[in-house]
Amino acid sequence: PSYPYRSAQGDGGGRFWPIEPFNPAAEPVGRNGGNPPSAPGQPVSASHQADADHAPQNGNARLTHKQSLPALRVVGQVSSTYIVAEGPDGLYLIDQHAAHERVIFERIKADTAASAPQSQSLMQPITLELTPQQQELMRTQGRIFADLGLLVEHFGGEVYIIRAVPIILVDEDPAKALLDMLDEMAQGGEVESWSDRAAYSLACHAAIRAGKILTHEEMSALTRQLERCDQPHTCPHGRPTTLRFSGAVLEREFGRR
Repeated sequence: PSYPYRSAQGDGGGRFWPIEPFNPAAEPVGRNGGNPPSAPGQPVSASHQADADHAPQNGNARLTHKQSLPALRVVGQVSSTYIVAEGPDGLYLIDQHAAHERVIFERIKADTAASAPQSQSLMQPITLELTPQQQELMRTQGRIFADLGLLVEHFGGEVYIIRAVPIILVDEDPAKALLDMLDEMAQGGEVESWSDRAAYSLACHAAIRAGKILTHEEMSALTRQLERCDQPHTCPHGRPTTLRFSGAVLEREFGRR
């Protein structure tokens, strides 16, 4: 499905990012179609919780969608970078950039699989020059960019023209985004495929940055989207999106136990 895009209001800028409408009164639905959020005490990934004493000790450490991240209530924002939320099993800090990067990446992958990229034509096409290595990637992997909604044509020699960009890049520098995507694809690493490398880079460019003041509505919407992700605990590059501080940790630190 496609989602509306609205301007973030925190700093009055024109930055756009996807906001998915949701019903706050509705229970989030699990991937199996009806499981409710995790109950208090449900184990979460040991690598992303502050209290390692509560890590799963049996062979069932593989977590399901809703077990990975329960329904959270947004409390506020710290340093214009981290969303503070309360869950049934403790306090959560959410890295807004990493979380949004995960949300966008999974949406890009879904749109690509459905052959439904959200693209916007540029009123003034942008020309840029590519290095031989970048040209080779455009020649061999150019279809990937078109699948993402980034339409690039070869003008001649080392010159290329950007005619349309994914809608999530409308407020970004398309030339820089394309060059960064090409460079990240060329670097390789542990990414599974060429298309994933491009999608990772695109998600990073489109995601809200650290230091961005968000409204409560925006923080809540982003948190709801993260809860619905298949892999909500890490960004596409592997950084954690959340840190959890269990109730036991808070009580211990405040000398209540």
